[in-house]
Amino acid sequence: MLNYEKRGGFLKKYLIAVWVFFLASPAPLSAKDIRIFIYHTNDIHGWILTRPNKRKKLVGGADVLARYFREAPGPKLLIDAGDWFQGTPEGSLTKGKALVSFFNAVPYDVIEVGNHDFDFGQAQLEKLVHSLHMPVLGANVYSLKTGKRVPYLKPFVIKNLAGIKIGVFGLLTTNMPNLTFHKNIRGLKFRREIDEAKDEVRILKGKGATVIIAVTHVGIQTPKSAPFEDDRFIASHVAGIDLIVGGHSHTLLPKGVRDSVHHTLIVQTGSYLTHVGKVTLWINPLTKKVVRSKARVIKINPQKMGSDPQIKKILARYQQEVGKKMNQVLGQSPRTFKRKFDRESAIGDWAADCLRLWAKTDVAFQNSGGLRADLPRGPVTWRDIFDVMPFDNYVATMSLSGAQIREILEWGVSGNQGIIQVSGIRFDYDPKAPAQKRVRDVWIDNQPLVSSSSYSVATLNFLAQGGDGYKTFIHGRNSSVEPVLVRDVFAQCAERSLSSPKKRRIISKSR
Repeated sequence: MLNYEKRGGFLKKYLIAVWVFFLASPAPLSAKDIRIFIYHTNDIHGWILTRPNKRKKLVGGADVLARYFREAPGPKLLIDAGDWFQGTPEGSLTKGKALVSFFNAVPYDVIEVGNHDFDFGQAQLEKLVHSLHMPVLGANVYSLKTGKRVPYLKPFVIKNLAGIKIGVFGLLTTNMPNLTFHKNIRGLKFRREIDEAKDEVRILKGKGATVIIAVTHVGIQTPKSAPFEDDRFIASHVAGIDLIVGGHSHTLLPKGVRDSVHHTLIVQTGSYLTHVGKVTLWINPLTKKVVRSKARVIKINPQKMGSDPQIKKILARYQQEVGKKMNQVLGQSPRTFKRKFDRESAIGDWAADCLRLWAKTDVAFQNSGGLRADLPRGPVTWRDIFDVMPFDNYVATMSLSGAQIREILEWGVSGNQGIIQVSGIRFDYDPKAPAQKRVRDVWIDNQPLVSSSSYSVATLNFLAQGGDGYKTFIHGRNSSVEPVLVRDVFAQCAERSLSSPKKRRIISKSR
């Protein structure tokens, strides 16, 4: 056993060693690390006005978000991950100008292009981009003619915030050929997301960026969606990304998700400007790298957050511009016609019936993803119809064989793009059966489907050109596109009748 003197000398050496250790060690996280804040939105789709939700409480509003962001403390960026305007009268009838005014007035720091931002063609998109005061990203969007990126989209931007170089690059889904009209992306190609991401990370690090953010309009895969290389795939296959700000799949991630391979944080706020995301990054002041990150989503609540008067004036101007026609009552709905993406829905039946009756065909098809809102009970206005069908789709007609109709039904129950909505058809299927063998019995006008027979078909021109992966429509005979918007057909239908047979058309049966 040590005597007192020896013990005293040992204790003195121990205390000196501990003191040297603490002097050499980095300061505790909360004391020294730099905090920066990344606020983000995605898939606004023109929903810039405050409106009541299903519980009759007010939600959303661009003026509300603007006030909240301006009052938020600390070094910060505001980012949007694409699909800005297509979906409401204010967004679509102004061809995106209302959203440009909003983005500029807040202002946002950087935004990514989405698939629906091409809906009025490349010339209109380029015009919007030149009107925006912040960089618009799209690193993997290339010209087929030149082999170079399109000049109106930037691959990346570097932001200096609190002494930190933050590299931000953007990616658009490579599924574009199935998501928009061919004419809107003619002459473009979309490079694979992970290949582009690897190059952008390398370039940004070479330029001195120590924090890397990917803004993606790619999406998150769900158990019900077909497999694709989503944000989680990108995070696990590309090293060096600290944060992925995502969009496209309308996924609400309350606390984000973290990749287990590279520890990348992935965030998304759902859609329609009901939430804003807030990411906190803790950055070591010596290495200037992220040492910790945390995400949350915040409801955009007008009662609690207030309103920005400048943005409110901008919104009022656009609301007045489109308001007169939109508030016109077309008819009365006896019930709410609800959407169901992965099975037969009341509004799907109604929409397909409207198409078939207008075109006087044997059969009609409506894609579930093309119906963007429920039809409410009570007075139905032009705005309600616009909310249901915001896209400028036209009525397409053609002749298809029974075998081709079966092919369409097989793709329509495959889970790739939600279930197909039908009129004039009744069929059952086995969701657990192998691909191409799910659809079983099919009836048209209460008669069994005959593979060799020809049937007249109505659908949207988006589907007629192979949209959502429905390639069979391309091979239809006597195809034509009527100069009538599907939205206008729905409006006429609402004026005439707002009822739909309750008999089920699509029956799921497992063997």
